[in-house]
Amino acid sequence: MRFASVALSLSLSAGALLGQTPPPQPQTPPTLTDADKAAIKKLLNEAIVQGEDHPFQTTCSATSLTCTPPAVFISAAAVSSIKINDFPANVRSLTVRVTAGESQNGQPLIVRRVYDPAAIPDQIVIAVSKPRRLRRTYGTPAASGTQTVEQAYASNQSSKPMLQPSAQATSDDPVIGFVALGTSDTLTIQLQMNDGTPKTISTTLQYQRWFIDMGGFITFAFAADEELLTENASAGNVKILKKRNKDKIVPGTGIVLNFHPANYPSLAAQFGLATSVDRAASYYLGFGYRLRELGPRTLATFAAGIAATQVKRFPDVSVGDVLSATATTVTDGSKRYVFGPYLSLSLGFSFGGVENQPPPAPR
Repeated sequence: MRFASVALSLSLSAGALLGQTPPPQPQTPPTLTDADKAAIKKLLNEAIVQGEDHPFQTTCSATSLTCTPPAVFISAAAVSSIKINDFPANVRSLTVRVTAGESQNGQPLIVRRVYDPAAIPDQIVIAVSKPRRLRRTYGTPAASGTQTVEQAYASNQSSKPMLQPSAQATSDDPVIGFVALGTSDTLTIQLQMNDGTPKTISTTLQYQRWFIDMGGFITFAFAADEELLTENASAGNVKILKKRNKDKIVPGTGIVLNFHPANYPSLAAQFGLATSVDRAASYYLGFGYRLRELGPRTLATFAAGIAATQVKRFPDVSVGDVLSATATTVTDGSKRYVFGPYLSLSLGFSFGGVENQPPPAPR
């Protein structure tokens, strides 16, 4: 002790002579200001997709030729609407032409509607949807000749020519159906009133292929631990009679991400992660069905797939061995990853993709 005290005194004296500074004192972290809190809140808000970032409805003025909001979200899972109102009071004739500049088989997809001068509506609704291959969400008109279903639908929504080449059938239906293929980001609506110069309204079409649900899940994996069936052999030793899998399936909990396509919101690709006290993390990859009746944001998902789970095995023990009852090869064994099926139920929140009520269907 005396030698240690002398050594400490000498080191302090040497430090003072050499001009060394004492070790720094612990610093108190600075307090966040209101500006710092506002900056953090802004960053978090930008990281979350808000429902209003995907509007399924916009309203346009036939007088100012502007839309609010300026964009509308398009998917095959819902029908989006573009409402056109604020028409001049003296409209005697009206022709509407809708196109996204897209074509199929060399033919443009255009809807042209001529309205009856005696029944010009106060408001026009453009019901826009996006086609999907497995199940269509728009009408099913009979295709004729070499027309595709989309071309037949556009033709069905257009005014039909009458027997006289110079005449054209008129309509009083205020709802016009239109199919956007998803290759164009602009929809053009041309209004020709009183046979004057056509006026054009343009609105942006927004598309997003995938959305994310995040939350917690409870899972049942079918990969079980191995256990040893033993009997006492001699003092402190046991004889290995049998290796068998445990029948008990213990449920696990963890966090999960469900990726669902915008065109098929009932389906989901699932990735989950679960941890426990004495095991490494387990990984889950599967496909599920989303239940969306719980509200616009909360939802439940049933899924099944393949899980990589850490289980207990006894690779260094054979049936018939006589080993110490306290040997780690008998009591603990070893842990390794195995693959097996799993079932899960997850509850979470959806980021974006909130579905509104569709507009009236075209007649």
